[in-house]
Amino acid sequence: MFGLFAGHRRGLGVRCVLEKLLDRVRKLPIGDPAENAAVGPVVNEGAMQSILNYAKVGAAEGRLLTGGKRARDGFGDGYFIEPT
Repeated sequence: MFGLFAGHRRGLGVRCVLEKLLDRVRKLPIGDPAENAAVGPVVNEGAMQSILNYAKVGAAEGRLLTGGKRARDGFGDGYFIEPT
């Protein structure tokens, strides 16, 4: 019975914490920081492209858990990126 969960019980706890964290990150409001949004735009298109390229690398390596795309809904041509 002692060997049944050998090394696996801790993994379940970490997974639960990670899922809760990801849920909170996905719900972060994106928008104008002057309106108390948690996630504002990046400084310019070059910065946005650089960040999106890093997210693409992370996704290719299997390490991107959420986000990594340009946030478009209601932001027009602003440099908004989904929380990643």
